Order: sequence, then C-alpha cells, then structure tokens
Amino acid sequence: MTRLVVMGNSGSGKSTFAKQVGAVLALPTHDLDVLCRHLDGQQRDEGEAKTLVAEVATGDRWVIEGVFPLLVKLALARAMALVWLDLSWNECREGLVQRGPHHGMDPSDPDALLAWANAHWDRLPAHARLYNTFGGQKVRLLTRHEAEALSRRALAWTSRESS
Repeated sequence: MTRLVVMGNSGSGKSTFAKQVGAVLALPTHDLDVLCRHLDGQQRDEGEAKTLVAEVATGDRWVIEGVFPLLVKLALARAMALVWLDLSWNECREGLVQRGPHHGMDPSDPDALLAWANAHWDRLPAHARLYNTFGGQKVRLLTRHEAEALSRRALAWTSRESS
C-alpha cells in the first residue's frame, strides 16, 4: 500500500490516522485542508487546489487525507487503497471539541466550528459514492476504536516485515 486516501467528516480523526499510518509505512502525508489554503489561511480557488492535489497524487508514495469529495476524487484516480472514517456525528463532534479550532476558525466561536463541520451531511452521499465506486482495496470504519485497531495492525504488520 503506497498510495492511500483517507476521507471522512471533520473531527473523525483523519489527520491522526493518516499521520500514524504514514509514519508506520514511511509515506509522506498530505492534508487536503492545507493544500486548499494559502499560507495566510485564505482558501485557494478551486482550480488551484485541484492542480495541487493532482500534483501530489502523481507521486509514487503518499497518504492524502481530507473531507472534500471533489479533491478526494482526484487523489483516488491514483490511489491503491481507501479508508473511509465514517464515524457518527457524536464521535466527530467529540473529536472537534477536543481538537479545537482548525484552519482559520474563530477560537471564541465553537458554534461556528460545529456548524462548519455539520456540512458533512451534505458531503456524506458523495463520500458514499466515492467509496462504492473505488476499485482498489478499501475499508469503511464506523468507530474511532476501529480506526485505532487498524493503525495498530499496520504497525504490527510493519514490525513483522522488518524482523
């Protein structure tokens, strides 16, 4: 598995999961939230963001994680595997509250953070379509516990390979 996409709702643990798996497999990890923004935090225009994602996806080894279906779809064109962190809203909300403001969100306005993340329900059908049509290896994880277990299995597998 040298090209992996991790998608899911805000607060589902995509970044943590991608970093853990990327570290275990020695793969560079890319966050779509970062690729979609300029250094000052302002959103890039869609064409520029798509170009950046396409450039990253041309590499031979990577983990790309994010929530944006259009950009996830670009990465999936070259991906070997897909992990969908399809956690309940309660688990995602808990993750958001623990994580706090992210990418330009106002730290004094937790309602804005939750409203922004609540847009997931608009993305959910697109995530389901991407998952259902992806032809490579894929797994849909429904709880944070399942995601943690998969990370541990990757670590155990890699440890056995290196012995």
